[in-house]
Amino acid sequence: MCKPFLFSALSAFVTVRCATPTTMTVQANATGFNNMGQFCPELDDGVNVTCLVDHGVGTGQMWMEPDGTSPSCVSYAYAQAGYQTIHLYCSVDNIFFYQNKTLYVGEKIDQVTVGDQNGNTLIPLIDSSDIYVNYVNGSDVSLEIFSNTSNAILSQTNVTTRNFTHTITAADLNNQLGMHAVSVTLQNPISSVTRWLVIALNEVISGFNFTGHINPFMHIDDVIDLNFTLEKGSDVSIAIEIKTVLFVQKCEGALRNHSFSYTLNETGSYIIELTLSNFVSTYNWTFPLMVQYPVHNFTVQQIKNVMKGSTDTWTIELPAGSSTPMGILFGVTEEDGNQIDNISLTTAASQTYSKSYPTAGYFNITFTIQSEISRMVFSWIQVVENELSLELLIQESVPISQSEQEFVLRITDSNTSPLFKLNCTLDIDGVSQEFPIAEQFTDSTNQTLIYRYYGIGNKTVTVNCSNTLRNWAVTKIVEVWTDCFASANFFSVAFKSSTTPMRVYITQIVQITAKVEVTQLCKNSSREYWWDFYDVPHDDHLNPELRGYYNDSANQPHGVTITFAKEAIEAGLKKLVLRVNLTDQEGGILEDFIYVDFRTPPIVAQITGGSEVSHEVSANLIMDASSSKDPVQLYSDQPFDFNWTCFKVPDANVTDLNTFMGTFETVNEISPSSLGADCSLTATLTNQGRIEIPSSNLRDGFYFLFIVTVEKINQTSAGLTIRRNDKVFQAVHIVPYEPPRTELK
Repeated sequence: MCKPFLFSALSAFVTVRCATPTTMTVQANATGFNNMGQFCPELDDGVNVTCLVDHGVGTGQMWMEPDGTSPSCVSYAYAQAGYQTIHLYCSVDNIFFYQNKTLYVGEKIDQVTVGDQNGNTLIPLIDSSDIYVNYVNGSDVSLEIFSNTSNAILSQTNVTTRNFTHTITAADLNNQLGMHAVSVTLQNPISSVTRWLVIALNEVISGFNFTGHINPFMHIDDVIDLNFTLEKGSDVSIAIEIKTVLFVQKCEGALRNHSFSYTLNETGSYIIELTLSNFVSTYNWTFPLMVQYPVHNFTVQQIKNVMKGSTDTWTIELPAGSSTPMGILFGVTEEDGNQIDNISLTTAASQTYSKSYPTAGYFNITFTIQSEISRMVFSWIQVVENELSLELLIQESVPISQSEQEFVLRITDSNTSPLFKLNCTLDIDGVSQEFPIAEQFTDSTNQTLIYRYYGIGNKTVTVNCSNTLRNWAVTKIVEVWTDCFASANFFSVAFKSSTTPMRVYITQIVQITAKVEVTQLCKNSSREYWWDFYDVPHDDHLNPELRGYYNDSANQPHGVTITFAKEAIEAGLKKLVLRVNLTDQEGGILEDFIYVDFRTPPIVAQITGGSEVSHEVSANLIMDASSSKDPVQLYSDQPFDFNWTCFKVPDANVTDLNTFMGTFETVNEISPSSLGADCSLTATLTNQGRIEIPSSNLRDGFYFLFIVTVEKINQTSAGLTIRRNDKVFQAVHIVPYEPPRTELK
């Protein structure tokens, strides 16, 4: 039952008849604004409750009448922030409730900004940086700065101003390069605000050194290497811009070197831009670059043989479809290694260049088409010829005793001198030989040739000379007449060439007799005969080597005949010269020569049994060519080399076999392989003179055709290799019975 309750003068009397409350709780809250406190008593039941609230700061009290079914709250704005204790008295129906509460009242922290001086939350750091903290509202604020990297509180303090700074150093982050998370927390008893910062601890980029490969001018498809090193720099971002392409790369940690390659796939003007940056520094490197095609496809047409004083027009062509641009083009002309001209060129389809030749000669011409970095080189021998103004000087009447004459060729016009690489021939009565001319023939030096006439009579002498552009010829008649010698030829003219010598075998006794005819005028003159004997090297016929044996007068034949015993002379080409001296006649000396080829006779190959035999199929077959002979005693102790072949000829092919045997080693010889298959006797056909064929390899009804090549290779003391060989065959008819034997007595 509810009863009236009497309060003091500050209390109000309320009579309530209602349900009776049993508990009271008080909710005390700081609003966070204007130091406001809110107090809310809550009863579990009852109405017409009277409560007295004492704020606890001597600022007075207030009444409130909460309703147990509908809680009521009162607020109070304190003069300053801080902890306040309130007292709450409530009564209803002589039931009293009392409760006190300690409450912090103040301002909530808000409008907080944390960062650098511009408010950025990413702060670059080299050695130290300032963190700027600002808040608008908040009371009794404390600050805590915490590093996730070092897991340590970097600063903890009560804040007395709403704007302040804190200096963070590299040491706070253990000097660890990279990105670091740092939290900044502002708090008081009624609020807490945390802001996160990212601290970028970086090295300043320094000590850039380019180590790559790049040139101001490069070709399409060339590769540029943008390599570099740094002395310092961390967490570097690399931005490379080539033409309109941008490459970006982030490098974590300390960067000391970097490599980058790029293939140039487009012509034109480039600016290579390389930017290195981190949060504390930036470095820029640029390189201008021109990309073009290499010099290619050009052709140069010119006349390589011209006359002195002429001008040649070179045509420089570039086919359609050639790749351009190629850069700035020049044509550089060099003559014998010396630059004589430099012209500008384009990539036009055709352009010309005129070159004059005031001087005769053979010149090494190099024409180079070049750009800034590439070139095409054209080289040739430019022949500049003079006109041929020549004269042949010879005696036109010659006694046979003076048949050896000097032919003189000279230049008659100094304006046509010198002549280069002149080719001349001397023709006498249809027989030609070279007239040697110096490679550079000038008007101050005559060209001479010693020639000896053979026989008497009128000789038609013709000299032909030519260079690459001009020809010159002269013909003269020379009378060769007799005095003491009726003929200048002691030997047949057929043997006066090294290519047509007299041929003899070294196994013969060789006698060579000269025919010396003296005229009636000198028939009683005393005579001396002298023979010279020369070896003619097989690889140098123009330089015969004199043998010393006949230098001794005691070894001279002292006559017109010279004799060589069997095998006294090694095989090879020889030259014999006979000089006849009519000792009582002035100029009564005449000599003549003959070439003689001393040869080794061929060896004689033979197989025991003849060209055709029969053999029983069940018996081993012996083939014996060891009786082959070498007629040269000098080489008799040297063994033969034997090379055997065998063909199995069916009896049905006996007619063709007979044809083979009849035409063997003639121009009409038929191939033995056409008669039958190979005998397949590789294991038994050795290089010996005597071989044995097992009976198991023989077949009845066949001819086994054996051919053996018998050979010797000899080496002379002059280094001449002489290869001699002979072939012989034997057809062995394989029969099923032992053939009859034939014996002559």
